[in-house]
Amino acid sequence: MKFHLGKVPEETDFHPKEQGWKSIIEPSPFWIQLIAIPVALATVIPLGLIFLSINRHAIMAIPFWGLITVLLFLIPIHEFAHALLHPGWGLTNNTIIAFWPAMMLFYASYRKEMSRNRFLAVFLMPLILLTGLPIPLYIILSVIGIFPEVAGILSLTAVINAAAASGDLIGIFLILVQIPANAVVRNQGWRTYWKLPSYRLY
Repeated sequence: MKFHLGKVPEETDFHPKEQGWKSIIEPSPFWIQLIAIPVALATVIPLGLIFLSINRHAIMAIPFWGLITVLLFLIPIHEFAHALLHPGWGLTNNTIIAFWPAMMLFYASYRKEMSRNRFLAVFLMPLILLTGLPIPLYIILSVIGIFPEVAGILSLTAVINAAAASGDLIGIFLILVQIPANAVVRNQGWRTYWKLPSYRLY
């Protein structure tokens, strides 16, 4: 795993067009973040209302230290969750965890190819771990009526991560509608490319 500051680096040994890769239609990083705003609202508002309807007391019980902790650490953890599904569990030099100051954007990138379905799983992993998992835990704690502060932090984690995952949801949509299920996917910088492999890749 490598850490990087700046835009997504390009691979000097990867020449997509010359090597038979096809590009997908995808917005620039700026437009992705802009489009992500209504997507985030469409997920965060219903989710927040559900949490409030289940246990309003837990929401009000969120401690200040819990709020600060979630705000400081959730986004880096979100990116590490992406990397966890990279080949080699994100521990190889092909995984990059980075921050792009000009776009105010954290991201995780993989330098080599992977199957389309694994690529989708990479997008989904933070949503499953940091939004999907806290929901049943929140419900259990609320029903039992214990640890309202913990329940509140779980709800905050789920909601903020849902907002952070709005760009991931856009990426999932773009991949599903443009890339065949049996394809291989690779990034060159920000751009996404695919081709049908002559072998099966897991």
